[in-house]
Amino acid sequence: MRAPLAVLTCAALTVALVGVPSDYEEDRRRENVLLIVVDTLRADALGRGITPNMDALADEGVRFESAFAHAPMTLPAHASLFSSLLPSESHVLTNGQAVERELPLLGQHLASRGYESLAAVSLATLWPVVTGCGVDRGFHLYDTGRRPVERGHEVLPRVTRLLEGRDESKPFFLFAHFSDPHEPYNCQGTAGHTAQVFVDDRPAGAATTSEMSWWKRTLDLEPGEHTIRFSSHHPFKAREVRVSTRGVTLPLRFDEGAPLKANTELSFTFEATGDAVELSVWLNDAPDVEEIKRRYDLEVAAVDDAIGALMHDLEQRGLTEDTLVILTSDHGESLGEHGQIGHVNTLYDEVLRVPLVIRATRSRAKRSLARNAERLVTHVDLAPTILELTDVAPWHRMRGASLVSSDEPRTLLAETHKPEAPRDLLCLRDESTKLIYDPAADTFTCFDLVEDPGEERDIYPARASSLSQWRARLRAHAARAAEGRAVRRDESGHLAALGYAGD
Repeated sequence: MRAPLAVLTCAALTVALVGVPSDYEEDRRRENVLLIVVDTLRADALGRGITPNMDALADEGVRFESAFAHAPMTLPAHASLFSSLLPSESHVLTNGQAVERELPLLGQHLASRGYESLAAVSLATLWPVVTGCGVDRGFHLYDTGRRPVERGHEVLPRVTRLLEGRDESKPFFLFAHFSDPHEPYNCQGTAGHTAQVFVDDRPAGAATTSEMSWWKRTLDLEPGEHTIRFSSHHPFKAREVRVSTRGVTLPLRFDEGAPLKANTELSFTFEATGDAVELSVWLNDAPDVEEIKRRYDLEVAAVDDAIGALMHDLEQRGLTEDTLVILTSDHGESLGEHGQIGHVNTLYDEVLRVPLVIRATRSRAKRSLARNAERLVTHVDLAPTILELTDVAPWHRMRGASLVSSDEPRTLLAETHKPEAPRDLLCLRDESTKLIYDPAADTFTCFDLVEDPGEERDIYPARASSLSQWRARLRAHAARAAEGRAVRRDESGHLAALGYAGD
């Protein structure tokens, strides 16, 4: 596991981006930037009475009602947000990929212009494959945390420590990433599901399952075969099972149940050598759809509390008036729509539409932003918007346009790819129509979003003759994605444990 606070030394930090002057002259105190990304937060979670702090931020700033991500996956969505390029252009198509060193990124760009770039992230999907070869590139401090997923109350102290230790002679760019309400769905104290644990049929206590937990033990066992068994009245999943001796992982034989599957009984056997055995099992229960919906709201409320505490901390430090705040999500979440739970499998609006709030420090900027409040906007627009609001020159290769100075109609291009998705899909969407393309089958599906906002009725046969340009664009992007597909790595098993399938 990487250290909780990684200091980046990538040589790319010292290289100026193409097309942008390398020198930085501070003509006035520039605004700080706080970018808050709440993973898997649906746009319709706000404004329902469970997010008072995010709603208050929206009241102070501008809330964009039709904001969209370019991928229903964490790393590709963040790569688009930070690069202002589409996934098929950035070549970041799935989680677990390296980010090309030549790809311009917001954190690096601001760092090269006098900002101190800081980050605290909460999911292993944002851990770089190699330091400096992820969206971490350019950050002076990029705090990954210690576990593959951490909740809001665990991330908040790491964010506030970054604020406490910042270089006060510089403006800061702070990226605060919260994993709630990403799966696993915690019950927030409303249920007490447990699994009883047995070591060679002897009781060894209980493990919590209704709150994501790690059951860890160090056991002194005689040489030979030994069996660990978990038993519960409620279905549960073992997301990771690790058994080791002296740092060497021991092979396991699963006698009942299997990792990543819903079980009420799970048992596995291993061969001990006589040295101490380290066991670590990552557990959570497997709620049904209605319970998932209930827990999703509980997790949204929990992360709202963390964001409220962060905004209070900002105020206590006297930074509120000098800090541009952006709140968004990397993607949404299916909660039963189209028969789905999760986010990687489809390109329907429930997984692409995201909340977006921008609280500018200048009233003139707020008025300019408000012109786009009801229009379709996308994640590639955020980097140019942040640069314009902070008076930093953009780099030359940006797909998006600033929401301050541009109110031209926008079209969303989004995509999801194998192996995490069951098939490659791409879509184009404007304010009234969506066209989804399946490259493998070379088929299209079309929805009238005004008459059919739930995307239930395919009208492609009736609209096909008017969609030739969109078909050509989707085929071209699909071909570009196929050419640029990179290797996905998951040697640690963390991505699989978080629910992302592999080859």
